[in-house]
Amino acid sequence: MKVTDPVIVQYIFYHRWLEGDDEEAKERRRACFEEALREAVGHIYGLAGEEAPSPCFLSLKRDRHLSQPIFNSGQLWRDDGKRVYFVEARTHGDIFTLELGYTWVGDYEPRVFAEMRGEIWHPLRDDLFGESICLGGLAGEGVAEEDFGELSRAVFLSWAGLGEELSQISLPYGQLHRLADHSFLLLYPNREAEARASDFFHELFPALEIHRQKIERLLTPYEEEIYPRAEGAEREVDAQLDLAAIRLEDLEHLEARLNGLAVRYTELADCVSDILKMKNTISISRENLEGYLGRLFGGSPPKDDRMFLPSLERYRLREEQMEADLSYLRATLDEAEVAFQAIGAQVSIERGQIEGRTNLILGIIGAALAVGQVVDSELAGLIWDALFPRIPLERGLGIVLVRVGAILLAAVSIYILGSILRRLGRRVKANGWEKASGTKSLL
Repeated sequence: MKVTDPVIVQYIFYHRWLEGDDEEAKERRRACFEEALREAVGHIYGLAGEEAPSPCFLSLKRDRHLSQPIFNSGQLWRDDGKRVYFVEARTHGDIFTLELGYTWVGDYEPRVFAEMRGEIWHPLRDDLFGESICLGGLAGEGVAEEDFGELSRAVFLSWAGLGEELSQISLPYGQLHRLADHSFLLLYPNREAEARASDFFHELFPALEIHRQKIERLLTPYEEEIYPRAEGAEREVDAQLDLAAIRLEDLEHLEARLNGLAVRYTELADCVSDILKMKNTISISRENLEGYLGRLFGGSPPKDDRMFLPSLERYRLREEQMEADLSYLRATLDEAEVAFQAIGAQVSIERGQIEGRTNLILGIIGAALAVGQVVDSELAGLIWDALFPRIPLERGLGIVLVRVGAILLAAVSIYILGSILRRLGRRVKANGWEKASGTKSLL
């Protein structure tokens, strides 16, 4: 049981940009990819025994969806005619893609792929997004399609040291087998199917892997980092809401509570924003994945598919869970907004009362002094003689005492009036708190 013209196609994905990148960051990522491209070109041309050209990095459009070619070596034959190689570079939205091909011409035992592994290029790690490999080959003479499973197990046994594949599925041009997340094997029954498989190797497979890996790279940090951080922020907001239920009159403490709630609210709002962006990215990538799978199968994947359908279902469930998580977190934010408005209203009332008390004190002082000035020496003497006719007193001292008494009387009168107004203000404040917070006043 042999494989004819075995091929290894190596896919290396680099970040073209990330959300939040400025122009300097984008240029740095571009420079990293240019260096990787030069090394990949040098590697492939070296295997073919040819001098490597300097890749011309054309001006690229900033279209997020357009796939743009950057470099294509075409087929590079080694002098003995038994090896053929190629290297191609292009964009795929926000990803740079390098595609390197290694083909050994002739009939070989299944272990040939393990021997071919020695030619594979080891990519630069800077700004690396991901990698994937797809093996391919024409089933040797006498190998029927029902025997492809046995042939694939022999290939994987030598390739990965394992003899059991995870899944397989039939395509219009052959059978696709998968052993591990990033190792695939496409076996085609004849030359016509081999020619039709070109679209799979150069377009469908790299697109499927980009979107699959985008989703996988988001799910792990969501479960291990993003959502736990959101839960912690939610607990902090809940703690602030518990404090908000305790009535305070002191302005300093009210402002501290308001600031504490604002800080925790902002932290939780940032987490919600991150989760929403992550969910949208997963949704878009899943929809793109479904679109490419539709092209791969010429319609929806078959119901017995164990290669792609389980992953799609898992992604949908994760999206639903993220939406449920968002609903709970948003509910906490809504509660915090209500409490924030209620505390803010109380702070405004307290500030107004402090200003009112300050003005009242100044008014008392001013009014009292004014009364004292109105009481002149002659009037003060008359008042003293009327109140205390039997107590003779030096006229100057009497005037002073009368004036002091007038001032105290004015001050007491104004204070009593202020107390009445303050009591009315507290009643208005209590009604305002009840309406803002939705709770009954304790006053």
